[in-house]
Amino acid sequence: MSHIMRLGWRRCRMAVVGLGAVCGALLLIASPEAARGQFEQLAGRIPADANVAVFVNGDAIFSSPIAKQQGWGKNRQKMYDAGIAFLPPRAHTGVLAAHLDLQLMLPLWELSLFQFDRELKAVDIAGHTGGQLDKIISTPVVSTGFDSYIVPFEDSVVGMMMPADRQKVGRWIRDYSSTRTPALSPYLAEAYHFASEHKTPVVMAMDLQDVVSFEHVFKALSASEISKGLEVKQIEEAAQVIGSLRGVMLGFTVRDRIYGKIRVDFAKSAAPLEKIGKPILLAALAKHGASIDEFEQWEPKVSGNQFALEGPFDYSGALRISTLLHRPATVAKSQVEETTTPTPPLPPETLAREASKTYFSKVAGLLRDLKVDSRELKTWGNLALWMEKYANRIDQLPVVNVDPDLVDYGSKTSETLRQASSTLRRGLAAGGQAARNVPTQYQSYTYGDVYGYTYRWGLFGAGYVPYGYANTVTVVDNVATEKLRTKARSNTVNQAASDARPLVEELSRTTGEIRKKMSTKFGVEF
Repeated sequence: MSHIMRLGWRRCRMAVVGLGAVCGALLLIASPEAARGQFEQLAGRIPADANVAVFVNGDAIFSSPIAKQQGWGKNRQKMYDAGIAFLPPRAHTGVLAAHLDLQLMLPLWELSLFQFDRELKAVDIAGHTGGQLDKIISTPVVSTGFDSYIVPFEDSVVGMMMPADRQKVGRWIRDYSSTRTPALSPYLAEAYHFASEHKTPVVMAMDLQDVVSFEHVFKALSASEISKGLEVKQIEEAAQVIGSLRGVMLGFTVRDRIYGKIRVDFAKSAAPLEKIGKPILLAALAKHGASIDEFEQWEPKVSGNQFALEGPFDYSGALRISTLLHRPATVAKSQVEETTTPTPPLPPETLAREASKTYFSKVAGLLRDLKVDSRELKTWGNLALWMEKYANRIDQLPVVNVDPDLVDYGSKTSETLRQASSTLRRGLAAGGQAARNVPTQYQSYTYGDVYGYTYRWGLFGAGYVPYGYANTVTVVDNVATEKLRTKARSNTVNQAASDARPLVEELSRTTGEIRKKMSTKFGVEF
């Protein structure tokens, strides 16, 4: 059903934002007016051709009941290091944007912008990140080892653009070196309005105007199990709604806990989707390998031209969504508040032990969160995106003082996850091709009319026989065709999952081996 709703979460590294917990790392509380001004400074630097945007409102998150109760401000560095916080601890607000090729589902460019609490110089950023100082249009920039450029602007704003295309970065600096009035598409402008005016803590928006067609959706729905029991008119009405798709927003509010909402906007009333909107949306996400367990429990709701799913989010979902984002480098020399009490230096053995334990626990935790072992083989295709993103997260873990054998294990683990992800992705692509290779099925019908009866003489018998005409017509059987195509697609994807299984099983073995080795070496349980 991916062709029903092209939700571009397949291979989009900046597709959705990672919840209120993502922003528990925010440092300061700003007034609503200041927060609005900060968003203007950031959103005004988003190129006009962006079709994906994410807005993170630090004021709304940091002042929430759960943030105060759990002391997010005190734990912001730990949350950032653990990978569940996205914004650097000294960043007040953040804006992310990308231009996604909606046919290939690949970002042509992506950028992030952060408002820090102080000016940051390129030379300091280069020294802290290990990047290389460079200049583009006389502007000091930092070339990183992650195919990106970091650009410190004025007014304490730091931007990062990927890929490291000097020409693209140069045009960005030239056109957006100073704050401009946001030149967003109408749909992204709505998300900006929610973030800046309504102080919605976290808002992600994807502009999907003109992406789907009625004809394509109608054919897919007609053959899908989702529409089983519906009349043709009902299927047509639903297809008309989906064909008018404008975009998708994913937002989070932070109260006593974290709540999420997926909002799908159309140009027509969404009433025909009241019963089938949720299975269609979940099927679209699964088709792109981007399923999240919590979505299954979320409540559907139709209001005007919107279809929505909403419900609570847990740690696992927060971590999974945060992996979709390319986290910025730690650009500041110190992103935690200075302490007045100096701490004595630790022995090298202690540093190595503690750093290694932390590193191993994070890698093992990411593997547990994938929940591969507990899933049925037929759902493995849904994990392709998450395997790739978790591999990226492992590569981003700090390795200072970590045992070399453990670092090697982490590198091999991320590579294995990428191999499994690639195997599943090839299966998804091959499944689509297998479905297209299924020949169109036809159904023949005979029709005619009898005018009367006449007496027939003949050598082999005689009697009254009817006379009239009869014809046979052959028509396309869309239902039978799509059923065969679905079966062909499923068989191919399941085979890819079978091919990926040994790779994942190998991870369990190597994890057990390195745990035993490190526990013996350091004399503590890993």
